Amino acid sequence: MHRKNKKGLIIGVVALVILGLLYAGVTIYNKNAQESEKAQKEQEAASTILLSLDATKLTSISFDGTDGRVAFEQKDGEWYLPGDDAFVMNTSKAATMTSDLAALTITRTLDNPGDLAQYGISVDSNKIEVKTSDGGDYVILVGDRNTSTNELYFMVQGDTNVYMTTASLDTHFAGRVAEFAQYEYAPDAGPELMRKFKVTKSEGSYLLDMPGDDNCTVTDEEGNTQRASLSIVGNMQQQLSNINWASNVEYNCKDFDKYGLGDDAVSIYVECGDAEISWCFTLYVGDVDENGDYYVRLDDSKQVHTVHEEYLIDFVENVPTTFWSLTYSFVSIGDMTQLEVKRGGESHVLTRDAENEGTSEEKIDYFVDGKPVGKNEFTKFYYACVSVTAQERTEEVSEPVWDPVLELTYSLTDGTQKNIKYYEYDQNFYTVVYDNGEKAAHTNKLYVNAMIDALSELLAGID
Repeated sequence: MHRKNKKGLIIGVVALVILGLLYAGVTIYNKNAQESEKAQKEQEAASTILLSLDATKLTSISFDGTDGRVAFEQKDGEWYLPGDDAFVMNTSKAATMTSDLAALTITRTLDNPGDLAQYGISVDSNKIEVKTSDGGDYVILVGDRNTSTNELYFMVQGDTNVYMTTASLDTHFAGRVAEFAQYEYAPDAGPELMRKFKVTKSEGSYLLDMPGDDNCTVTDEEGNTQRASLSIVGNMQQQLSNINWASNVEYNCKDFDKYGLGDDAVSIYVECGDAEISWCFTLYVGDVDENGDYYVRLDDSKQVHTVHEEYLIDFVENVPTTFWSLTYSFVSIGDMTQLEVKRGGESHVLTRDAENEGTSEEKIDYFVDGKPVGKNEFTKFYYACVSVTAQERTEEVSEPVWDPVLELTYSLTDGTQKNIKYYEYDQNFYTVVYDNGEKAAHTNKLYVNAMIDALSELLAGID
C-alpha cells in the first residue's frame, strides 16, 4: 500500500475512535443529566406540601371508621365527640391527625391518572373531611398503597390529579371511636411493694399476706392459714408488676356482663406500700377474648381493657392449696438438741456437743446413742433429712395404719418437738406426715432413700 494512503487510513481510524469517545461521553453526560434531573424532581416532589392546615383553626375532622362515620370537633383547643360527654380525646391521636394535615407532603403527581379504580379510589374510598374556622372545607379520598414503594394514593376533591404520599392517612384516619379515646394507665407497683393479694372468685378464694419477709401466708375461705410458698408468690408479684393493657376495648362500658366483668368476675384486691405511703387497687378479671387475653376493669372505672393471659392466669386458677409451702423438713442444726430416728424397729438418738461455737476455739463432737461418730457421716445424714421438699401437698391428712418407713423426731432448744413420718405410697413417692400429724404431702422416694443410705453409713461408723 502506498505510504500516503496508509497514513490517511490511520488518521481516519483515529478520527472514528475520537468521535466514538465523544459520542459515548455525550451519552453518559445526557444520562447522568437525566438522572440528576429526575432525582431533583423527585426531591422537589418529596418536599412539596399539598395541604397545610393550621391545627388551631381546625373545627372538625370526620372519616369512615370501622363502625361507621366518625366525626370529631374542636373547640377552645379541645377535641371532643359531639353527643358523648364521656369521651375524652387521646392527645397523641389528635396530634397525629393534625400533624398529617399541617403538612401533607406528596412524593409524586399523576396528572393524567386514567381509571381511578387502579389506585383504589372509588365512591367506597375512605373520605376524610376537614373543616376550618375560616370557612375551609377539604375532602381527601384515600386509595390503596403502591405494592412496590408502599406509598399511598389519594385525591383531593376538586382536583383531577392523583397524588402519592408516605403519610399514613389510611391508618391515622381509621378504626373505631374507642381507639381515639384517652384511657387510664395500668396499675404500676414494684413487686417488693405488694403486701396483700385478696383474690375473690366463685370457688377457691384466698388471701395472700406478704409482710416483706419470709413469713408469707395464705388463708382460705374458712379462715385456715398456712405458710405460703415464697417462689409461687414471688412469681405472681413479678407478673402483676409487669402488667400492661394488651388493648383498650371500651371507654364508657354500660354492660360489663358481656365481658364477664359483672358479678361473676374474679376480683384481685392488691394492697401496696412502703415506709412512706400505702395504696391499693382492685382489678376485675372477666372472660377471655378471641386472642386468649382476659377482659379486665380497674376499680370502679367504666373502661374495659384486655391483659395477656400469662400475667393473670395464676391469680385466676390458683387455689389456697396451690400456695402451701412444700418445705417441711428444715431444722437448723443449731436449734436441735437431739434427733431420734426410728427405722425397721430400731431407734437411735443423734446429739452434738458444741463448745465456743462460732469462734476460733470452736469444738463440736457428734454422737449416736452416746457413742462418738465422724462429723462428715453425722452431717451428711442430718442435712439429707432437713433439705427435703415435697412434690405436692395433700388437702386431707389420712395417716396410714402401717408402720412408717422412717420416723424423725427433733427436740428443739425452745422445748418443742417436730415429728416427721414417711410411709410407703407408690413406686415413686412416700407419703410424709408432719407438723405433728396435722399436714401431709408426697415426697419423691429418691430423697428418702438418700436419707436411709446416709443413716446406714452413719450407723456403720459407730465404735
